[in-house]
Amino acid sequence: MKRRDSLKDALISSAKITEREKRKHGKDFYLIDSFCHFTTFEYISLLEKLSGIYPNPFRLPVAPNPSMYDVDGRFKMMDDCGINLSILLPLPNIEIVPPVYDNPALAIQAAQLINDTIAGIVAHHPKRFLGVALLPTTNADIMLAELERAVTQLHAVGGYYIASPTSKPPDYPDYMQLYGKAVELNVPLWLHPSRPMNYPGYTLDTPPVSKYFLSVILGWIGNSSIAMARIVLKGVFDTYPGLKIITHHRGAMIPLLANRLQEQFDFTEEIGLPIDTTISKPYIEHFKKFYCDTTCYLDSETELVKVAYDFFGPDHVLFGTDAPYSTNYGRDGTLASHYNVEKLKVTNKALKKIFSENILNMIPHQLAK
Repeated sequence: MKRRDSLKDALISSAKITEREKRKHGKDFYLIDSFCHFTTFEYISLLEKLSGIYPNPFRLPVAPNPSMYDVDGRFKMMDDCGINLSILLPLPNIEIVPPVYDNPALAIQAAQLINDTIAGIVAHHPKRFLGVALLPTTNADIMLAELERAVTQLHAVGGYYIASPTSKPPDYPDYMQLYGKAVELNVPLWLHPSRPMNYPGYTLDTPPVSKYFLSVILGWIGNSSIAMARIVLKGVFDTYPGLKIITHHRGAMIPLLANRLQEQFDFTEEIGLPIDTTISKPYIEHFKKFYCDTTCYLDSETELVKVAYDFFGPDHVLFGTDAPYSTNYGRDGTLASHYNVEKLKVTNKALKKIFSENILNMIPHQLAK
């Protein structure tokens, strides 16, 4: 019975792909997935060894998904979904293992292992992959050194760091130095949400853990939104005009709640509680300096992508899928993201920007050829 059910599931999955492919319309575009993930068990094992924490929280969700850690498995998923090139962000982030994160020597050791591994994969498959460097954010010295090493020696196209209520806020002095280094190297930064499972939703939760996985399902969206607001109101984009930050999940809640944000900023100041910022008004305009991906999970989310597109504009939206974090080993989310972008009522020129041209304009051209 189990084998029969397995075959049935496989046929259903194939049918999903076939049906979605039938719905494709217009010209085929070169597709660059600008926000997706990859890891290795070697890296996960190192985090376990260095921290003494077994198993690492990512081992369980990674193990059943070959497109997350196996290059051939990833190629199969990409080919099934029409993805020409993927920009890989390594996971997990070091902050989730405090014994490693708190020790600069261990943090840089872990970051260099996964960054070197991703660079090796890219070197063997330069037409299919580009890499983003995991940044050891323990202190500014190792963080900046690893970004420079990864970009200048490993040919990474940028670096990524996290937004979490248990980590340094994104307007922390260390990160101000990071923004300056990214501008100096002329590479983008990817901002990824995170929130540990032992961070409760309510102070009275017993045991003190996030129930129902809400720390990830909902908490991450809030983390990204708050991080974006902290970056904007700190005046980071004014201090570093050339800074390029790519946000996840269609820009989190910012496009959906843009009117509320601006109205509440105005209301707060009207009642005598000035916002502690030096940026020009209206504040909401500064949020449009971020870039966002197009991560979707269902075919019915075209309007949500359109909200992000209308807010950030055609030059600041990048095709990105969060692969392989969706059902059917990443295929369902990838195909949904593809389909919803294609269904936007925009020109072919705009679609080309989203699918490849915008990201190619942001990364070093010699690496994107």
